[in-house]
Amino acid sequence: MIPRILIVSDVSDARAKGLAARLDRRGAVVATVPLAAIAFETGSPSGLSIPGFDGALPDAVLVRSIAAGSFEAVTRRLGVLHAFAKLSIPVWNSAQAIERCVDKSMTTFILKNAGLPTPPTFAVEGRAMAEAIAERELPFTPLVLKPLFGAQGRGIRLIETLSDLPAEDEVNGVYYLQHYVPRPGPPFRDFRVFVCAGE
Repeated sequence: MIPRILIVSDVSDARAKGLAARLDRRGAVVATVPLAAIAFETGSPSGLSIPGFDGALPDAVLVRSIAAGSFEAVTRRLGVLHAFAKLSIPVWNSAQAIERCVDKSMTTFILKNAGLPTPPTFAVEGRAMAEAIAERELPFTPLVLKPLFGAQGRGIRLIETLSDLPAEDEVNGVYYLQHYVPRPGPPFRDFRVFVCAGE
């Protein structure tokens, strides 16, 4: 049997293309489809309609990217990934993994409860709560403000005074603050950790 692999990607980036090419060389039939194009459809035998699959389901799903969208759109897209899992189709990265990792406050909570060292962190709604934290913490250490959703260092700010805190509309009302951890050497170091099957 020839495996049918669905790569979920909203942009045709080099990594998605490379992944598709490697799977193709191994004999798989590969389709790359944006998650937004996959529909819930009760008339379909599986309850899903995937462009290019003629009512069939993939043997596995590889999630490369999920486009930004409204709360409703992103919730529906994650629902599609949950549906694949409910249909016993392997999904990498699962909706649950994405939900846990995309929200820095939940990621931090999970890391802390797993015993992994994390800087003291605060995730609150509203400027008044953020100011109260800053007033309490800034006499001892600067803080780093990060977008709750985001990656690759975009939107990070060093908070050294109360006036450094942005307005609520600049952070969608959510302030994710961590103690600043200075280190010698290059200005930053980033770790990317992959977990597969619990390892």
